[in-house]
Amino acid sequence: MAEFDELIKNGDILVYFYADWCGKCKMLNRELDKLIGLNIFKVDADKNRDICKKYGVMSLPTLIYFKNSDDYKKSSGFMSSEEIMNLIKK
Repeated sequence: MAEFDELIKNGDILVYFYADWCGKCKMLNRELDKLIGLNIFKVDADKNRDICKKYGVMSLPTLIYFKNSDDYKKSSGFMSSEEIMNLIKK
């Protein structure tokens, strides 16, 4: 958990909560591949339940964009690459 907190401390990172068994996660992988130049950190929800609990990740896939460790935007479910960019720009 301390490692994760250090990662998001400086912000401007998109954290992607996923699971290998999740069909929508597999679809979202293709959309994330289109986002060149964006810092993306993938978190396996099955192996990191403490982080999921801390940030209220209840369904997969979930994306959380951290501007800094205290300021973030969260969205669950499949999103297109355009929708992801709109989430970040808000």
